[in-house]
Amino acid sequence: MRSIWRFLVVGLCYGLVVAGVSLEEVAGEYGLSLRYDWNLGYGELKSENTNRFCRVYFNMPYVIVDGRVYYFEEGVGWETNGRLVLSPLMEKVVKEFARDVKNQRSLAILQSNFQRNSETNQIKEVFPQNTKPLSVVSNALVSNRENLVSREVKTNQITSSTGKVTTNRIEQNTNKETAASSQQTPLPGGRDLFRPIKTVILDPGHGGKDPGGIGKGGIKEKEIVLQLAQSLKEALENMGYRVLLTRSLDRYVSLSERVELAYDRWNGGEGAIFVSIHGNISLNPRVRGIEVYYLSDKASDAGASAVEIAENAGFSMDDVKHTEGFYSVLNVLMREGVSKVSKALAKDVKTALESKFSRVSVKSANFYVLRFSPLPAILWEIGYLSHAEEGSQLTSPSYQRQLAKFMASGLDRFIRRYNARRGNI
Repeated sequence: MRSIWRFLVVGLCYGLVVAGVSLEEVAGEYGLSLRYDWNLGYGELKSENTNRFCRVYFNMPYVIVDGRVYYFEEGVGWETNGRLVLSPLMEKVVKEFARDVKNQRSLAILQSNFQRNSETNQIKEVFPQNTKPLSVVSNALVSNRENLVSREVKTNQITSSTGKVTTNRIEQNTNKETAASSQQTPLPGGRDLFRPIKTVILDPGHGGKDPGGIGKGGIKEKEIVLQLAQSLKEALENMGYRVLLTRSLDRYVSLSERVELAYDRWNGGEGAIFVSIHGNISLNPRVRGIEVYYLSDKASDAGASAVEIAENAGFSMDDVKHTEGFYSVLNVLMREGVSKVSKALAKDVKTALESKFSRVSVKSANFYVLRFSPLPAILWEIGYLSHAEEGSQLTSPSYQRQLAKFMASGLDRFIRRYNARRGNI
């Protein structure tokens, strides 16, 4: 019964297709194991021998290969029998992973055979004439394996009516050393570290090659959150605040770029808060509501965990490691202090929003974009793009202005309390 419910929910949310390559077919063809995690929203192909994996998300147009993210303009579909079906561009990436794993297994067998026949140390006994020596085959396959997740897949040169796929490239910050990497973290109990808040940093999620979630009617998260951020910026500026955006255009912004603004303010001794803006997606088309998150090591509930997984999936592990290299100065005590203040910020925002909107909740999760912030920070899920009515509302400029107005009121309420009590809230 539960599997039927899942199938119906997914079908209602995303529509059904009747053709295409499924994950089951790829797993069977290339000898990979397949598992679905319906709570966290992905299917995962895995090679038990090599411990490599390829993860395909249900509600985000992402494929993750060994920690590297591939972005698409079109998400997965579903066959009438309930099997997950890959878009044509997704299929190319997934099959390249599967072929590479198969080649890797073949290489292991060749190496084993070579060792058993190595007494004469004659490569030609293992490789017939006109066959490349093992060293050449080995180097080629190892290079292919290592580069699968670091090079652009050939398909990202293909443009079709469904869009194009690009890989997440990490821009190396070779010309700039952040002051945060060498700055001593202030210890509690010392001098007065209070900094009055005058600046709000708005972080519209996703952008550029990363569309974020795709909702009913093809609504793209990256577009909606940018529009809302611009409305919120106007509302806050009318209140007298300085407002900075991590992106003002439809462009991809890395994790390190997003948190750089926060560290620049913090290193300069300036008080500020950080608000990351996102749209939500659920496999259940009936789920709706506004959610405000603050940082914690453990998600507050299963729903929060699913949102955490989906939003964090947009950053590759290379991106996360690169960011940690520059922004890792927060010690445990300071991180706990930031989380406590951020919780108060989330509650003030909830109070303001629920005076106008129903179904507003405060939750916690371990979002990368919050983890690295030295400032009070929240992540705002403005509503569910997968809900027919709410998704439609979120495309309305007047509805966006209402959301921005009451969000600005909540931020203003927190900042006034914080400044009046010199941070003791």
